[in-house]
Amino acid sequence: VFDSTGSMGGEIATVKKQITRIGNTLVRLVPKARLSLITYRDEGDRYVVKEPILPLTGDIQLVDQYLESVRAGGGGDQPEAVDAGLQAAVGQNEFRPAARKVILLFGDAPPHADRFADCLRIASDFNRQDRGVVSTVTCRKQTKLREFVEIAQVGGGEAFLTSDEEQIVTQLMILVFGSRFRSKVVEAFELMEE
Repeated sequence: VFDSTGSMGGEIATVKKQITRIGNTLVRLVPKARLSLITYRDEGDRYVVKEPILPLTGDIQLVDQYLESVRAGGGGDQPEAVDAGLQAAVGQNEFRPAARKVILLFGDAPPHADRFADCLRIASDFNRQDRGVVSTVTCRKQTKLREFVEIAQVGGGEAFLTSDEEQIVTQLMILVFGSRFRSKVVEAFELMEE
């Protein structure tokens, strides 16, 4: 789940360049892995959540095609429709009951204050009811967004900070597996690059 307002252009471009590599590495490490992509902006922008979302799939070519259709734009004010992105991830995907369920939220702006409680509820319900994990990455900031830290806490996940758009690819892979596997994931990712 990622913010596609104008300020996220660098991160989106980086992931676009690397998505095939990310997807192929993930599928090699976890053959039954499926990915979904959901992007959000805000009320008054071209879309709140880009429809249709890309529902969970193991077809990396579909992931690549969806991401190619995403352009950074809009925004301008600080809060964004984080709640709508999270709700789409939970409500529009069919998760396998026994699967490891992970939602990764990337953005550089907090949710609207009057919708922050909704974000916490969605993340908490996903963690408790679906045995899923919600982790967050604050992009382009010097410190983690407080709201993203709290979303990750109630979602049973981790909150990360990346100020360098090139770090986003490594961060994405680490978040899928969990930070306790950081060194193994980085090593595998680098080996598969060769």
